[in-house]
Amino acid sequence: KHLVYDGLGKTQTSLEEASSLAFAGYIKYELEWNKLKIVPGFRYEKIFSKYDNQLTDTQIDSDQYAFVPGIGSFYSFSDSFGILGGIHKGFSPIAPGQTGEVEQEESINYELGFRLSKETLSFEMIGFYNDYSNLTGIGSFSSGASEVELNQQFNAGSVSIFGVELNIYKEFKIGENFKLPLHLVYSFTESEIN
Repeated sequence: KHLVYDGLGKTQTSLEEASSLAFAGYIKYELEWNKLKIVPGFRYEKIFSKYDNQLTDTQIDSDQYAFVPGIGSFYSFSDSFGILGGIHKGFSPIAPGQTGEVEQEESINYELGFRLSKETLSFEMIGFYNDYSNLTGIGSFSSGASEVELNQQFNAGSVSIFGVELNIYKEFKIGENFKLPLHLVYSFTESEIN
C-alpha cells in the first residue's frame, strides 16, 4: 500500500500483491589434472510470477527462465600458493507485474587473482571485471518517481564494473591456550555506464 498527501487528506495510490515461485537446480563437476583444478557448472532457474493491483483491477501472470553457466579454476604452484580465475554469468529476474519492455538483468563476471595460505596466515587478492549487458532499476517515491513510474522496473542499459578485493587473515597465538584472529577485508570498485 502507498499513501500520498493530496492537500485534503491521504490518498491511497496503490493496493498491490505480488508473488513468485522459483525452481532452481545446478550441476557442477570438479576436474583435477596434476596441480590444476577446473570446476565447470551451470544453474537453471524457472520463475513463475503473479501480480494483482486491486485499485486498477490489473492481473499479470508471467514466467521466465535463466540458464547461468560458469567455470572456475585454481592452479597450485605449491601447497601454500596458487592462482585462481573464473568466468561466470549472472542474472536478476524481472520483478512481478512489469511490462514486456523490461529485460532480465544479465552480466558476465571475469576474475583473476592469487591465494597464499600458511598455518596462521592467508592472503588473497582478486581483480574482477563485471560486464552488464543490461542493468535494471525500479522507480520509487524516494528516487523521484511519479505515481505512474512507481514500482515500475526499467532497463538502464549496459554498465561496466571493475575493481579489486583484498582479504588478509592472521592468527596470533597468545600463550598455550589462546589465539587472537585478525581479519582484514578491502574492496575497491569503480563503474561506468556505457
